[in-house]
Order: sequence, then structure tokens, then C-alpha cells
Amino acid sequence: MIVFNNDESYLGKKYGKLTVIDFRKILIGSKQQRPKWMWVCQCDCGNATIVNPSDVKSGKTKSCGCYHDARCKERAKKFKNSVYDNKRLYMIFNHMKRRCYSESSPRYKDYGGRGIKICAEWMDSQSGFDRFVDWALSNGYADDLTIDRIDVDGDYSPQNCAWETRKEQNNNKRETIWVEYRGERIQLKKLCEREGVKYDTVHNRYAVLGWDIERALHEPTQLETSFAKKCREHGMSESVVRDRIRKLGWSEEEALNTPSAGRSGGAVLANARRKDRICKVCGASFKPSNSKQIYCGEACRNKSKRVSYKRSLETG
Repeated sequence: MIVFNNDESYLGKKYGKLTVIDFRKILIGSKQQRPKWMWVCQCDCGNATIVNPSDVKSGKTKSCGCYHDARCKERAKKFKNSVYDNKRLYMIFNHMKRRCYSESSPRYKDYGGRGIKICAEWMDSQSGFDRFVDWALSNGYADDLTIDRIDVDGDYSPQNCAWETRKEQNNNKRETIWVEYRGERIQLKKLCEREGVKYDTVHNRYAVLGWDIERALHEPTQLETSFAKKCREHGMSESVVRDRIRKLGWSEEEALNTPSAGRSGGAVLANARRKDRICKVCGASFKPSNSKQIYCGEACRNKSKRVSYKRSLETG
């Protein structure tokens, strides 16, 4: 005889911490929804919950969820510092161990693969987590900070670890440049921020050109006297001024202070490079303002027009 899940014989039956008190038909399925009878159960803790009958009868579901929470709290009590109350620290602690000792971890090659270990004090199976939590809470731990090793080639230990922001941790990598400055060992980027100088400039001077750190930090840049800045101050195009000096032989002062003609500074250069021409009317020598000009001025241009008109009448 088939007994359906909504059979009244189930009412009052107890499975684990759940007692069946009612039935409810619910549509299940994401695409093709179909109705299914579910059980409404009363848990020993007092909560009412809707559960799948097959999960309850198979023992998969034993409570409304309170049993799972109680088991987690019970397991967490193996340490002095409750795992339940220090979830983020427990996650950091486990991830730290995984990076150092689990070869299946994607980060193992950067930690355990390089010989990075965790100190024996934190690895103790009985009190390691408690000691880690005690150290964290007494050394500036906060929910927005991450654990960082001061010496990136050293182990995880109280002496070599600190709580840092994500930005500070990103500055402390294997490729980070450390310098000795006036008796202090400090990261080059932090030193530049403290001294108020541009990091890229100092990095190029120190790491590429081989300058000592004092000179790299304090020698003035050429920005104040640069060619580009002079051009900007005079409102001139850098390319125009450079062409005037290199191609026309002008002095820097003349090239900077002579206004450009036309919409672009190239007009002055173009005019200067054109050869003198002979006027077609008066025969005088002149410098043309464009490639098509054949008259030295407006008078000769008008005179040429009158002569052309008379000739057209004579031939007409």
C-alpha cells in the first residue's frame, strides 16, 4: 500500500528533533515547476520549519538548523578562544596554514614552495589557534586589516608579522625596494610619500641611474628650467620654437618672443622658408605669403586685372 507524504498517519510523528504538525503543497523546480507535498514540522527548540519529507525520513534533516549550530559551537569550544566568535581570524589562520603546507593550494608555490613556514608556537595542535588569537588581539587586529610578514622571505611568527591595510601589504612584496636613509631602513615608496617627492623620478634615479638615495631624493628636477615649460610660459608651440632654432638659426629668445602668424605657429616658419619672387607687374622682388602669390601687393594685383580686362575687350 502506497502512503503519500500528505497522509494523516504522519501527523504527530517525530524524526530527530522534528515533529510533523501539518502538510503544505509547494511548487518546486526552477524551469518547470510542479507541486509537491512538504511537511511543516515543530522543532524541539520551538521553531516551526518547512522541510522535504524524504530528507526527514532519511535522517538528512534532523532539526530546523539549531542542531548544526550547536555542533559548530561545541566543536569550537575545543579552543580557549571560540572559533564561533573569531570566524575571520580562524579563516586567516587556516588560509595561512594552507599556503604554507598544502601543495594543492594555488599559493603554495609562493609560500611553502619557497620554504615559508609557520612558527611552532602557532602550529601547536592544542593551543596554536589560541596563541594566534591572543597575539592578533593584542597587536592591533581589526576587521579591515590583513596579516603581513615584515620580512617577505621570513616565516609566519609573532616577531615577523603585523596587521596592515591592503595598500600597505601591496607595498611590501618581494620586488619592493628597501633603502637605508639616515640610519633608518624604509621602503622607497613610503620614503617618497613622506618626503613629498615623485616616486617615479626617485625610483629611476636610484634603481636605474645608480644615484645614492640622498641625491636621488633632494636634487631638483629640470622641470623648472625645461624647454617645454619655457614654451608654455610664452604661449608658443614647442615644435615651432624648436624649428625656429634648429632650422632657421634663430636665438632662443627670438624664437620664444616672436609671435606666430596665422592659426598655427607653422605659418611663420613656412613664410621664412619661401624663396623671393619677382612681381609679374612691376618686376620688384618680394617674399610671397603663399605658394600661389605672383604680385608684390594689392596695387599690382589690381593693375593686372585692369590690363587683362582691356585685352579681353580688344580681342572680343
